[in-house]
Amino acid sequence: MPKKIYSFEFWAIPKHIVERTDLNHLDKLIMGVFITRWNGENSIAARLDTMATQLGTTKMCIRRSIYRLKKKNLIESEKGKGRGLANKFTLKEDSLK
Repeated sequence: MPKKIYSFEFWAIPKHIVERTDLNHLDKLIMGVFITRWNGENSIAARLDTMATQLGTTKMCIRRSIYRLKKKNLIESEKGKGRGLANKFTLKEDSLK
């Protein structure tokens, strides 16, 4: 196996998400994170504070962006059960087209 020359992750943002004019840059980044972390069972576990740190923004900005993505019918979310547990996100069909 070839040696890795980088120690960071890539988040793939599909072209159909990038080209959308109704999403702002943070919405598109979050969709990239969700689509990259998608486990094939259409389920993503993510902590808002971790995403905020990784994307260089605040937890409140992440919440607002998730709210917008839900309004645009791209994702569904389920709050983590218990303090400090990850939220569960589901990609809607419109986000995968």
